[in-house]
This record gives sequence, structure tokens and C-alpha cells, in this order.
Amino acid sequence: MEISWQLWKIKYQKTPILRGFVILSGAGEENRTPVSSLEGYYSTIKLHLQVIKIIAHFSKKTIKSLNNHKIMIPFICIYVSISKEILMAKRKWGDRKDAHRVKMTGMAQISIDLKPGRSVSDVYICQKMDLTNLAKYIEKRKKKGDEISYFHAFVTAIGKTIYNRPKLNYFVANRHMYEHNDVVISFVAKVSFTDKAEEMMIPVPIQPDANIDSIAKYIKDKVSGYRNVKDVDKKGANSAIDTLAKLPNFIRVPLVGYLKHLDKVGRLPKSLCEDNLYYSSMIVSNLGSIKCGAIHHNITDFGACSSLATMGEIKDEEVIDEKGKKSVRKICEFGINLDERIADGYYFAKCVKVLQYFFDHPELLEERADEKLEMDEIR
Repeated sequence: MEISWQLWKIKYQKTPILRGFVILSGAGEENRTPVSSLEGYYSTIKLHLQVIKIIAHFSKKTIKSLNNHKIMIPFICIYVSISKEILMAKRKWGDRKDAHRVKMTGMAQISIDLKPGRSVSDVYICQKMDLTNLAKYIEKRKKKGDEISYFHAFVTAIGKTIYNRPKLNYFVANRHMYEHNDVVISFVAKVSFTDKAEEMMIPVPIQPDANIDSIAKYIKDKVSGYRNVKDVDKKGANSAIDTLAKLPNFIRVPLVGYLKHLDKVGRLPKSLCEDNLYYSSMIVSNLGSIKCGAIHHNITDFGACSSLATMGEIKDEEVIDEKGKKSVRKICEFGINLDERIADGYYFAKCVKVLQYFFDHPELLEERADEKLEMDEIR
């Protein structure tokens, strides 16, 4: 017996249990979600109705049992547990749990086939960035009592650049191109400034509404949470590393090999992706904080991170502008490593100019991270 959508709507509106089931599964009018794996919303509802009828049949009840919600409660609960992920999923065929697949040009696909590894597709950009305006901005904020540092500004500016240049959030895995679902900047922090101090991986999620103040607070809370306690409570990848390292070679080596395979096909357990800097949009390192110059650090085949940037010490340098006028500016060298397969050289060069634009206009760091720039202004 066919049950129409109108009849179903009347049923669940009158029956609290069924109404709760529909809302929970995302099928109700109040909570419709895109279902890309099936042909439209109504066909999805029809599919679910057919399954419910089958459940009723095998429970030796007719479809009229839907009117008796007490009988159907256990069957509905079982079905919800199976179908919720299907209905609520926004993933398309080929998407990963942490990213969605993007289309590629023929050149990009062949480039990946010729160089399937990220480590052999590593290109380097050595760029001196003018931080004169940013230095004035940070000094002004500090006079107001705000605890804002260069590193906070770097992370915020890079996050805003990724929102404006989304290909920086791409990565290649298993010969497919993906875009991260979120923007995450990661770094490594030492528990204390000693040679034997442990290092902790800290990912910083850049939410669309984040700005330099919220990002600065998040970083300070995370770092102090590790440095101001006697025994660090490790979670996710930070904890897994210690566990794996204790295993003997004949167990650890094949196990790591298997984990690398799971990583390649996008099936690495969530617990190992948590706090894992290799699953971020970009890895950063502020070497200037230890009076060191910028370096070029290789990117790895493991994980889903296509870029890595280091910032050197900020120094006063004499610069000659376009009009031939000399001036002393605050200059910081950036060492940037990129996977050349995710974009072309023109795109990367424009990304650097966007980053410099944020340093020239540091007040923009107080706006939303996803605030779009007019690309025509940047040359």
C-alpha cells in the first residue's frame, strides 16, 4: 500500500513519537537538509517509508501498526540509528569525513599522476614581508592593555588569506583533490623552554566569525593549559604518539604502515586525527620568537596538509620604494612550502600579496575571518 507524503505528514504531526523520529532523522519540513546521494528530497522520504513498511512486515504487523506508536518504537529506534547518518549527511560520493572532493583540470590530474607524492611536489617561496604597519598596530593594542602578539596576527592573517584564497585549503589524497571542510592552522608548542621539554601539537580552528581577539584568546588558553600544569593531559594524536613509540619495532613498523594506508584512503580513526597538525590547512612556526631566521620545512605525504610556513626574526631594514625614496621598515622573512599540485604559480603569488595586504591593513584582522576582499585592489 502506497503512503503519500501528505499522509505521512499528517501521521507524524499527530503522533509525537513519529514526529520526533522525523525531526531527528532530518526528514521533517522544519529541518530539511540537502541529500546529494539520492534523487531529491521526496524520493528520500519515499525510500524511508518503504523501509519502515518492510520493518512492519517482518514484525508480522501491517502498515496500520504505524498508528500504534508503542509497537513501532523499538523498530523506529533501530532504523533511526541506521538511517540518520544517511539522511543528515551532506557528503557526496567520493567525499571524505574531513573534506569534500573538488573538480580538477586535466593538467592538475596528470600532474598528480606524474607526482603522486606530496613530498616530491614541494615548492618553496622565500618572501620578505613588510610588517611596519602591523608593528604600529600591535604597539597600539598593547598600550590599551591587550595581549596581542605577532604570532596571533600571523595566524589570523593566514586564516583570512585562506578564506579569500580557498585553494590554499586544498590537498591531494589517493590521486584525488579535496578541500578541507574547515580552516585550521596548527603549530607545535614546547611545554617549557628547555632542551628536554615535550612538544605538543596545537590546532587552531579559524571559525568564519573569528578575529584576532578570539584567536589570540584561544591560543593563549591552549598554550597556558599545557605549560601551567604539572602533568599534561594528552589527547588525540598527542597521546597516540606516545603509545605507538613504546611498541617494539616488529609491531610498531607494520602498524604505522597500516595507519599510513588508512590515511591515504581517508579512513584514519578520528581519535588519531584529533590534535594532529598534519590534518590542518597549514602548519606554522614562529622561529622569530627564538631569534632565528625563517627556514623551509618539508611537507609530508602523511596527512592532509599542503602548506607550511615559518616566520623569522623581525628586523629593521632600509628599503627603497617605487619612487626611489629610502626608509627603514620592519621586515620579516617568511619561508613557505607548498604542494604545487593544488594551484599554479600565479595563484600562489596572489596569495602572498593578499597576506601582505592584511599586514598593511592590520585593522582588518579585527573583522570576521571570512570577510572577502576585493581582489582588484590587490596587485
